[in-house]
Amino acid sequence: MPSRRVHVWLVVSVIIFSVISCVPDDSTASSPPSAPPATTAPHPWAAEAMSWNEAFTQTEHFQNLLPQFFAEDVVFDDREQWGRDVVRGREQLLEYLIRALGSEVPFTYLEFLVSADEALHLTALDNTSTGTLYAMTRWSMGPTGIESGVVSVLLPNLREGEDPREDALAARSYVDLWNQSAATGIDNAALIEAYVPTLYDPDARINDTLLGKTMTGVPAITSSLLAKRWPYLPNLEIEMLPGGEGEAVFEGLSRDPSLPSQVHLIVNADDGSGCPGLMGIALAFQQGKILWERRFHEVESVRRCFDTEQLRDGWWVGIDIPEPIRREPTGTVQMGEAVSVEIYNGSGQAEDLVRWSMNRFATADLPLPRVKSITFLFDPDYCSDKGGSAIHDGDGTIVTLCIEARNVCSDDECHKWGLVPRYLLLHELAHAWISDYVDDDTRTTFLTQEGLSRWHDPEEAWEDRGSERAANTLMFGLMDETGIYGPAGPGQCEAWGPGFRLLTGVDPIAPDC
Repeated sequence: MPSRRVHVWLVVSVIIFSVISCVPDDSTASSPPSAPPATTAPHPWAAEAMSWNEAFTQTEHFQNLLPQFFAEDVVFDDREQWGRDVVRGREQLLEYLIRALGSEVPFTYLEFLVSADEALHLTALDNTSTGTLYAMTRWSMGPTGIESGVVSVLLPNLREGEDPREDALAARSYVDLWNQSAATGIDNAALIEAYVPTLYDPDARINDTLLGKTMTGVPAITSSLLAKRWPYLPNLEIEMLPGGEGEAVFEGLSRDPSLPSQVHLIVNADDGSGCPGLMGIALAFQQGKILWERRFHEVESVRRCFDTEQLRDGWWVGIDIPEPIRREPTGTVQMGEAVSVEIYNGSGQAEDLVRWSMNRFATADLPLPRVKSITFLFDPDYCSDKGGSAIHDGDGTIVTLCIEARNVCSDDECHKWGLVPRYLLLHELAHAWISDYVDDDTRTTFLTQEGLSRWHDPEEAWEDRGSERAANTLMFGLMDETGIYGPAGPGQCEAWGPGFRLLTGVDPIAPDC
């Protein structure tokens, strides 16, 4: 997959809950009087949203970000962005992002705006071939985290002084319309009445879920503009990006006529008091007209400009704010000149286990898998349904094992590594080896030989996926003992040997084989 550095996330500020206590002067008392109960400052509106986003921005690796902040069945619709497929499921999205961007989250977070059920995140990606790339993501939020996402970007041809594309021009027309409605007079009213139908679809809908307001249809929108009622926005200006690198107008890239083209922009609206303040606007265009409009707000602007006690609570109420997953570099395992493996959350014993596992490939006269890093961790969210993962990013494989480094040994003196650590690591290294050395024709032959239908389909049971059967086949052929599953000794070799020989071209080295 080509590298597409266009996915985005957010910037947040820290929320501090202050506790105020008052203790009276006790200088003349025979014993200190007890202090009255402490009082807590009022709970700031959307404090949970800000705390959630703070935790989000502190997460540096996609392997940690996805399981903590995304729903298991998250849907990432990439058709609007690049005209590609819909990515379904957390594991598939993790693999997609790592292949496109690498394992470390590469963004600078700039803005964060919310509605009651969604969020907008503006980020910057530096050091691209065209300079800084700015992007906006709209996330749909649910009780278990992010449920879906859509991305739009600021393309080089949308930068200041260059010709924007059609939908970006329409977004600027949107701003011009609201500003025109601020004027008065008969001529202005006639202009608005003529202009609104050219910009909005007859059945267009405007939503502001935080304010609990919806408006549908050109006649209602026109009347509201003329009367300066909601959804009227005063003195609207498009925000400029840092360093004057253009206006904050972001559009999708797809030209699929069956899909509405989505444009996101950041604006500032000012009624003379600075309110309603910084906002995000999401617009969906079909045939040049707005089908729907969704509005988002900066949390600080909402606290300043609205009576928050009268506002709806949003997706952040009751949401779980994860603790950061620790991923600290602890060493490097060098396997000759060809392979250097970075170890995270490791130990001396864990590094020795990595060397043993890599050497099992060498003992079988196989080339070493190209592994970039191995992380030892056990996190309940990430490891709830798996023993680990191996994600190939084109240059090598990033391995995560759902076991802590302190648990790799079978006894306190570490005379031998545990059966499960050996099994897990060889299985994930087998995935890496297959990504490097097994071609499509061999995979197809393996599926036929094993009576399987697909190489990797998330809808299939784990044991019926060709990729998992192949990794297990290599693991059994490389293990230093049999009997893990099924019969020990020659019986197990008869079961797994043919597949091992097909995939590798050599005999298994497991005992009794």
